[in-house]
Amino acid sequence: MSDSGKHVPKGGMGSQQPTELKKIIFKGPRSLDFPLKNLKDEGPMTSSCSLCDRFADPNSSLTVYRSPKIVLDHMPGIDLPGYLVIAPLRHVEHAGILEDSEREELARLQSLAVQTILGLPGVGKVYILSFGEAVPHLHLHLFPRTDAMLLAPGCLTDGIPEGPKIFQFWRKKLAVPGVPDGVRSLIPQLKDAFLKSVPFNPSSPSGPREPPR
Repeated sequence: MSDSGKHVPKGGMGSQQPTELKKIIFKGPRSLDFPLKNLKDEGPMTSSCSLCDRFADPNSSLTVYRSPKIVLDHMPGIDLPGYLVIAPLRHVEHAGILEDSEREELARLQSLAVQTILGLPGVGKVYILSFGEAVPHLHLHLFPRTDAMLLAPGCLTDGIPEGPKIFQFWRKKLAVPGVPDGVRSLIPQLKDAFLKSVPFNPSSPSGPREPPR
């Protein structure tokens, strides 16, 4: 028992407790020790990645915006117009190895995409999620949370929306094969919105075109 009346484990507060805590948090070879390991750079693309396969087509019908570094696509297979995915063109597994120019452009386009999605009818919020489990290519889900989604069972706790539950429930509920008609018809409108919002980039043949004069 310490002077403050709190129980102190045998050996004191600072001996083995941090080591045991590491074992509880990370059940594996990972460690909290510093300095950080060197972060591995990734290649431009890889044939084993489904996103890289999709990005290999510069004229994909899902693409809303494409620059030499960043791609903004509409999510296929989910009947939710405005559900976008933004990712670096080259294959990187996490944000820790993005180049400065990639990080800056990703943040700028993410902000523009969120503004655009919030302008769609009924959208109250945009969820931004990144997992990288099934597809180990860094990408951010820009998921439109509509007001109607809050009516689903189990999506509210004490009147507060449960974001993870809403995302999981509606992803399954709205899953469809291919590209739904509502999504297909919205993509050209989203392209036009980005054409007006993103400055002309002459080095990107598949990016926005220069506005007519």
